[in-house]
Amino acid sequence: MSASWRCCCCRPCGPWPLDHFGEFLASDEFLVRGLGSRTRVSGIGAPVIAVAKGAEASLTGALPLTVVLQLEGGGLRDLGPAPCRATLHVFSPLTMKYPVAGRRQVPLEADYSAPLSYTLNQSQIWDLGMRNFLNSPFQKLGKIHLGQPFQPDKIPVLFVHGTMSSYVTWTEMWNTLQGDEFFRRHYQAWFYLYDSGKPLMYSARELEQAVAAQIKALDPEGRNPRLRELVVVGHSQGGLLTKMLVLDTGDTMVRAFTGKTLAELKLSAHTKAEIRNLTVFTPRPEVRRVVFICTPHRGSYMASSLARRVARKMISLSVWIAQSTTEIARATASLQLSTDWKYTPQTTSIDGMSPHNPALSAIAKLPLAPGVRGNSIIAVADLAHPENSGDGVVRYASAHLDGLESEFLVQDEHSCLGNPLVIEEVRRILHQHWEACSAAPGPP
Repeated sequence: MSASWRCCCCRPCGPWPLDHFGEFLASDEFLVRGLGSRTRVSGIGAPVIAVAKGAEASLTGALPLTVVLQLEGGGLRDLGPAPCRATLHVFSPLTMKYPVAGRRQVPLEADYSAPLSYTLNQSQIWDLGMRNFLNSPFQKLGKIHLGQPFQPDKIPVLFVHGTMSSYVTWTEMWNTLQGDEFFRRHYQAWFYLYDSGKPLMYSARELEQAVAAQIKALDPEGRNPRLRELVVVGHSQGGLLTKMLVLDTGDTMVRAFTGKTLAELKLSAHTKAEIRNLTVFTPRPEVRRVVFICTPHRGSYMASSLARRVARKMISLSVWIAQSTTEIARATASLQLSTDWKYTPQTTSIDGMSPHNPALSAIAKLPLAPGVRGNSIIAVADLAHPENSGDGVVRYASAHLDGLESEFLVQDEHSCLGNPLVIEEVRRILHQHWEACSAAPGPP
């Protein structure tokens, strides 16, 4: 039997045309270890791992695709001694189903875990967390990575990792969620990768800018309602950055440090602009729900004086951050600050998460923006008495926030993202979010 080959994957693969990939590997030839389950979907075709050319340590270095061999003519009954022509179609199971006859559709055979495991088999991807924490100059930081081809009819879920971590920390959760047909049908996963060592407010501003830039790039005319129903899930420090997307801070942080408004401070216009950029946040209108996981809203007791001193010696801040913080530190040195916590040119994210940081206590009291729903997942060692417990890094009293839609407690440690109960709670929240958006689509 002879076959003519034709590829029609440009459309179903979204922004990744066929020449984006360097090789295709049969998923069935690989064993998957280290994940709680192997996410597979039965259907027609053969699942393959599509490996991008020159793939770096990225979640999109390998994607799930499905190849289907379609005979031309009436089908198998027309097979005979004469040559038969066939077409090899390549589809993305993330974006479509395969049409058979007429309007009937059947699922594609898909393996979502194999490409993920293949990506995670690269040694360099496991170094991202520490290298980014130490501000390695070789990494492109502050960027949103799409975990799959963009689909305008699906709501994005943006995952923001914590300190000394990367998007690897979401592996088990993402693998499990991909096994949920409801999630695959209604949601798409995005991941934010950033330098977790620099001051919190710098990272928060970069996240805000990254969200704005991503939405603008995908929907320049602002007509896609699904991009205005964004869910952001933040773990630990990532939860603090997430919260800044949905707060109207005004002069809250400036008052916490100085007891005055920004206008009342006797500083140059340039310095006031620098401080305003670091401390004054307004809600992003695209974000409709935030989920906090083990977030130190009032600081972490692990951010001790010793830990902060060690972090300052280890972390290499970029030149522009050092220059900016030096200018602000000099300008505020003459002010009578209302706190013993000092802002210095060596301030890092560990300093920012100190329980003595007055800004954390101040913004912990601020409500979420109108129309934004919030959920919290808190790990504790003692479920019977959570008020006296914690996860080894963050105490319950610090992670708790009033006024949220729900608070879920789980008996676990700080790195609990792979806990089945935590994943199930995130899935429940996403089901609830879809129902709320379907009842009242669009911005509030």
